[in-house]
Amino acid sequence: MLIKIYCSEVHACGAVRIEAMAREINANMPNMQIDAKTCIMMSDFPKANIMVFQRPHAPEVFAKMMLAKKMGIKTVYETDDDMLHMPEGFQKPYDFYKQPQVRQQIVDFIENADVITTSTVELANRLAVLVPKKPIFVVENALDVKEWNDAYAKRQANPKKHVTIGWMASGSHLIDIPLVQEALEILLEDNPLVSLHFVGWIGFENIGLERFKDRIIVENWVPIDMLPYAMMNFDIGICPLIDNPFNRCKSNLKYLQHSALGIPSVCSPLAPYKDTIEDNVDGMFAETPASWLACLSELVENEQLRIAMGAKAREKVIAKYDMAKNFLQWANVFERIMKI
Repeated sequence: MLIKIYCSEVHACGAVRIEAMAREINANMPNMQIDAKTCIMMSDFPKANIMVFQRPHAPEVFAKMMLAKKMGIKTVYETDDDMLHMPEGFQKPYDFYKQPQVRQQIVDFIENADVITTSTVELANRLAVLVPKKPIFVVENALDVKEWNDAYAKRQANPKKHVTIGWMASGSHLIDIPLVQEALEILLEDNPLVSLHFVGWIGFENIGLERFKDRIIVENWVPIDMLPYAMMNFDIGICPLIDNPFNRCKSNLKYLQHSALGIPSVCSPLAPYKDTIEDNVDGMFAETPASWLACLSELVENEQLRIAMGAKAREKVIAKYDMAKNFLQWANVFERIMKI
């Protein structure tokens, strides 16, 4: 079986959902071959059985999907975000995805693909409203844990006296700042050994913590293979999400990444996390500004709790969310697609 996958990019969801999975399938499934690419060429069509299009919106890509259908190739629309409900506070993507022609093109992909694959049940249910009779398969995100083991070992070998709270976030998280701003400000004010580390953060000036800038690291996105090393100085990871349609369809990926490094997470109790985390065992939930302060304060003050909770979280990721095991979910989906 030959599967051609058009990746949206190779530095974020394209690397996590496609490239890592393709490596495992190509190494372990002699009856399957996956070519993961950032473009589909005419030479990709002969002998292809399945073509997967990840988060596409361009007319020229849609034309290639329709050509694949005409040639009898099974077509898949793959997404791990609800692009049709982009929050207004995420300004540039919102401005792009609110354009009528872009929205219609996404709907055309959803309506015309033979199959849809998504990362969460919530997102699958959202898409099913548009295409209630179309097959939709949920394949949860997983990590290539071996890519995180070296950074985990280095982190274990270099204990620190101060506590770093880490937030890996894009500009979409500007709208989530009110959930944690007060807690972070109080912690920095009351605990001189607490620092912050933002990775990928856009809009630091909007968080209101400039007076603590000497205890805050702000860096842009790093290459995907360097991400574990960028995060390994986190002692606590935070995943705040306000309750809106876009956030409810997100996956638990940030929790998995923290956990692969043995870092305990405090998360909003939305769908991405509430079905993954056992509260106060391998993670913590915080919903209000007061509960964010309480959870973070407890972890800041209790080193043994941080270590134990991070260890439990890493055990969970290795047992349930390692791509070395989870690639079989994708393989099963591809086999089912061929029978449709």
